[in-house]
Amino acid sequence: MRLKISNIGIVKQADIEINGITVIAGENDTGKSTIGKILYSITKVVNNYKKHFSKYQYSVIVDYIYIIAESTLNSGKYFIEFGNDVQEYLSQADSKKEKKTFNELLHKYRPKKNQFWEDNNEEIEKYFKEIEKVLQLEKDSFLVRKTALDRIFKNEFEGQVCNLFSSELSEIKLNSGEKKIFNVNIINNEIKDIITFEKMTSNDVTYIESPFIFSFLNTRKTRHIVGSEDSSNISHIDDLKKKINKFINGNFNINLVEEILYNDKIKRFEDIISKNIGGKINYNKDLNSLIFSKNDKSIKMNNTATGIRAFALIDLILKIGALKSNEILIIDEPEVHLHPVWQVEYAELLVLMAKELSVKILITTHSSYFIEAIRLYSEKHLIKKKTNFYLSEMAGDSSVITNVNDRLDLIYEKLNKSYKKLDGVLGEIFSKRV
Repeated sequence: MRLKISNIGIVKQADIEINGITVIAGENDTGKSTIGKILYSITKVVNNYKKHFSKYQYSVIVDYIYIIAESTLNSGKYFIEFGNDVQEYLSQADSKKEKKTFNELLHKYRPKKNQFWEDNNEEIEKYFKEIEKVLQLEKDSFLVRKTALDRIFKNEFEGQVCNLFSSELSEIKLNSGEKKIFNVNIINNEIKDIITFEKMTSNDVTYIESPFIFSFLNTRKTRHIVGSEDSSNISHIDDLKKKINKFINGNFNINLVEEILYNDKIKRFEDIISKNIGGKINYNKDLNSLIFSKNDKSIKMNNTATGIRAFALIDLILKIGALKSNEILIIDEPEVHLHPVWQVEYAELLVLMAKELSVKILITTHSSYFIEAIRLYSEKHLIKKKTNFYLSEMAGDSSVITNVNDRLDLIYEKLNKSYKKLDGVLGEIFSKRV
């Protein structure tokens, strides 16, 4: 896949290949995380907006049906049958079957006139008109797609998706080979044109920002995993919380055939992770907590080192089946919580996942250790051709992200400025001693 953006966040221009492993390096505040947020937002919306929209339609309509049933003293059977027919109607929207018109549906369930109808006629008609409005909304309409994008951009960027330092058009494009997947124009944080909006071959995306997410989990086994009371209002954080809770609830996204083919591979990665951190990650019912098992001792996850939690996140999302072939994994600055030795081990783990699971991995970093480890392990494990390195650097008030596969020295020069500064300090110390 190829992601191109113009005037998004602080980024003036970027042209990024997402295939195998993609590394974006650079100093702080140069727009590295912007790429991950955009890729996450596109993947979630184009793949899921129809399903979510139908769910929201159904939820709104059922509320109206309940009021109508109560107002006309209709039985629970009326409520259930009306709701079931609405659900069937909505599910037919994407099928090739000839579906009933919403007028036929509403006519069937208009209550027969009685005293309660006469007393509440105006109110009941109002609710039927509201149901009609909801049923008339088309999933593929500009309004529905725009609203879905607005919601996720508001969550991920707090509404500031456009470059504040430029008045030029903001544009996002995503292509897979010759296939155009996504193309949107934005002006003043308002979506103006949706040119292309197609489902991706990658079914899901997982964005890991920080291992501290374990501190904000509700680990009780519960049907409602992330309710409004513990929702972060940031899409990628809530998504990761839900995935961790899937593990807690034993709700794995793997069918029978996938279990046969996938579990051997997952066992291999579980062993690699276990060897690195010196223990295993599990859920302990008695302690009601995710735990790190080491030397027959159960340590609650929040009492472990952040480096262990970083490996634990990979372990858990692998186990629930969230990183199958062609899925996308985005990791923001993983080195922040890892000792240099573990940075190297973590890098090899990601390279092996990209190779053996065919997962697309996007990483932002400012660690020379980590970049060099990715480079060497990609060559060792024969995926060098599917590994790309980019440098994000400022050009005035905005940043430009460019491919530096043949000039990694440019990255190291940027990231090793601190050593030069310390050399200068050392020189000052020596000069004072002389």
